[in-house]
Amino acid sequence: TAVASPLLGTEQCARGPPYWCQNVKTASLFNAVQHCQQNVWNKPQMKTVPCDLCKEVLVVVEQLLKDNVTESELLGYLEKACQLIPDEGLANQCKEIVDNYFPVLMGIIQGELDDPGVVCGALGLCVSQQAALAKAQLTSNEIPQMDLNQRVSPFLLNIPQLLYPEEKRENPKQKGDV
Repeated sequence: TAVASPLLGTEQCARGPPYWCQNVKTASLFNAVQHCQQNVWNKPQMKTVPCDLCKEVLVVVEQLLKDNVTESELLGYLEKACQLIPDEGLANQCKEIVDNYFPVLMGIIQGELDDPGVVCGALGLCVSQQAALAKAQLTSNEIPQMDLNQRVSPFLLNIPQLLYPEEKRENPKQKGDV
């Protein structure tokens, strides 16, 4: 008898483009680089320091390519550029992507020199406004964490009154009451 195992990454795959297109690494895992390039990374992006820095770096990369720089020199330049990112986590992610996906990045760079935001999206340094708004909306719908003891205790205090209600006493009517 044959036993089928679930496909690797089906849960992540089902999350769709917001998950696949985080950067070229995730896009490569889901064979979605071209999709992300054409439909996600080319959209208007949030203005952030890493994103702006990346776009400036790509202006230099374009000039280096015109000057026929070698791929190894370009790789070295991109690695150094990743080190300039103030956020250490993003800087490490950038370097990992440059080191492990350089051939894919080169293809994107050569095809998208007129739109550096696409390359910066592939590096995970620029986030589309649409993705940022969707994420903000998701987090605004989260149930806030709170101390349940503070929320529940007033209700618990009322349980005895609910279980054993006191006899309803009628107040004597005052003169003038209707």
